[in-house]
Amino acid sequence: NKLYIIDFNPWGPMTDSLLFDWPDLLTLSLQNNNEKPEFRYINSQNGIKPNSYTQYAMPKDVADISRERDINKLADVLS
Repeated sequence: NKLYIIDFNPWGPMTDSLLFDWPDLLTLSLQNNNEKPEFRYINSQNGIKPNSYTQYAMPKDVADISRERDINKLADVLS
């Protein structure tokens, strides 16, 4: 009746915990007197963190056209 969370790269950006930090996790594992897991959630839109890759994003239509071989289509869209 135990749940094990296995993370192979805890320091990578794809496995960022967002709602827990290391001191929280260490404290939870030391307490271990609660049989129910701790559930955290965000009450407001202000608490949502943006994706760290957002700065590299582009509109989907531009990404789709840029994958095509016809550079003229991309130039038409961008002009």
